[in-house]
Amino acid sequence: MIICPYCGQENLQGNDFCENCLHDLCHVEKTEESLGFTSDLLMTKLKVLHPASPISVQADESLSNAIKIMQDHKFGCVLICEGKKIVGILSERDILYKVALKEKETCSQPVSSIMTKSPECLKAKDKIAHALNKMSVGGFRHIPILNRSVPVGVISIKDVLRYICNLTYK
Repeated sequence: MIICPYCGQENLQGNDFCENCLHDLCHVEKTEESLGFTSDLLMTKLKVLHPASPISVQADESLSNAIKIMQDHKFGCVLICEGKKIVGILSERDILYKVALKEKETCSQPVSSIMTKSPECLKAKDKIAHALNKMSVGGFRHIPILNRSVPVGVISIKDVLRYICNLTYK
């Protein structure tokens, strides 16, 4: 609900004008309480999702070894690093779309040949809504979490959905 600052009338969220006095409500500050569920996504930092520790390989690692690492850790992606700096991300989707059904020698290629270069990254202090927007717009399911350009975690769309489900059933 939005409270009209002119007459005190409670109005439904999203109303542009007060139902009682017809004053413009477009510029009325919306409180966290009035935003409800949306507020939680807009205000809550990614660190509450407890990002999984990143699994990384060097850019010259073979694709077959990177896939084995992903399987061993039951993880949908590996970060590609040069030293401690992230230069790419290799996901299940990269493997499916760029490798599957191609010749067998593809698996001996370095992961740098099929990784997604310069992936979108966030910081643990960034908001969940920001991550959700990046995932939606970019069409990806994993986002590396950085601390001063060093990977410290990875969140997935499953982490965000699990969080939303927990909010819904509180």
